[in-house]
Amino acid sequence: MDKELADEETQNRVKVCLALRCLTKSLIPYIKKKSEDQHSNNVTFLTKFAGVPEYSCSICNLKTLEPYHSQRKPCKYSHVKYKCVCGDSRKQQCPEGTCGKLYDLIKDEHVENNPNWLNSKSELWSDKQSGPWERMKCFIDTQGYNEKSDIFLADITALIQICTNNGNLVRKLDLLI
Repeated sequence: MDKELADEETQNRVKVCLALRCLTKSLIPYIKKKSEDQHSNNVTFLTKFAGVPEYSCSICNLKTLEPYHSQRKPCKYSHVKYKCVCGDSRKQQCPEGTCGKLYDLIKDEHVENNPNWLNSKSELWSDKQSGPWERMKCFIDTQGYNEKSDIFLADITALIQICTNNGNLVRKLDLLI
């Protein structure tokens, strides 16, 4: 074993692994706090916008949810290279009138206006515990995070993608550099 660790290439790999572990342990609390702040800000906006005392929708599903901006023509995302679903006639408005607006807020916060909806469960967006993380998972490009119920289950790839795809985090991190 000592012989393997004496090899410079192996030592470098161990250093990289340790650095990634430290980076992960540092990013998780930062992203967790920022996701809670963004969720709180969005919920405050939604309650004022929709005139409801509390955002509590748990029935909207991303497969059937109509984005709020679809009420206006033309689509404000026509410049985006990915097709917007606002013209889909099978989509339905949120009974509370809030989830479609939150959909638009998430889309606007994504640096390319292209969140990965497959990673998120919109019926949990209003939950105070899981809502911030469910919302933040939309900023992970890689699929397969739908069942990851907590930020502590995320890997370094997901954390870095969140930091580079969430416009609010990009602006915050630019201030630090």
